[in-house]
Amino acid sequence: MSLARVLSEFASRNGIEGIPPRPDGSFLLVFDDRYKVRFRGDGSNAAIIHARIGVLPTDGRERAEAVQTLLGTATARMRKAPDIVALSEDEREVTLFRRFATDVSPSAFETLLSEFVNALAFWQRAYSSGATRPAVPPIMAGRVL
Repeated sequence: MSLARVLSEFASRNGIEGIPPRPDGSFLLVFDDRYKVRFRGDGSNAAIIHARIGVLPTDGRERAEAVQTLLGTATARMRKAPDIVALSEDEREVTLFRRFATDVSPSAFETLLSEFVNALAFWQRAYSSGATRPAVPPIMAGRVL
């Protein structure tokens, strides 16, 4: 099934007029007027859902600290969450993304989307408040490096 079909079924099930493709071929959904979630195809049977967490500081030291903190938190969440925190291609923004198969059932897609938006809300709150803390990866716990 194509990404357009998955989104069309989602729109139909949720009373949305339609989800037209953007000029670049991606699709955009906005939840609660603040969580902008983008979709793009990734091959014939897969797609990527992604969203911006925040903009990195321009100051080198602040930027390095922000990236280190985000990586620590992402490492701690890695085992429980299928979403991935990454830098945008231009390395100015922190993004959240997840790859998924487009042959997913409508209910599984809604679950995936709900989980993603909840994860996005967590990351945006944590990033904007500075609440993310470096975490020691579980495998390193108790070791002094």
